[in-house]
Amino acid sequence: MIHQVRAGETLGSIAQAFQTTLNAIKAVNNFNPEPVQVNTLLVVPYHFLDASGMPVFQVFQVKSAVSVEGLAAQVGVELSLLELYNDITDGAVLKTGDLILIPR
Repeated sequence: MIHQVRAGETLGSIAQAFQTTLNAIKAVNNFNPEPVQVNTLLVVPYHFLDASGMPVFQVFQVKSAVSVEGLAAQVGVELSLLELYNDITDGAVLKTGDLILIPR
């Protein structure tokens, strides 16, 4: 899931709130999220204590409406992975401003 950091939150408090670990959060983000900054978009592996085997993710904000197939081609990711990690299906149209997990 994608979480926008709020004032007063730490990686530890975020991990606790989403029943995961600091190491799991660090493992799936495409950058070193410490120290965490307000408004940072983090990938949080909700209910995962061990993120080994999961890809690193990049949070992508859709700039203009695009099909999920078009976005997969645009960012160079297999369509099936884009659908899996974002709970979307073939033919879905993503809207401007949608936040999408891109596995890397």
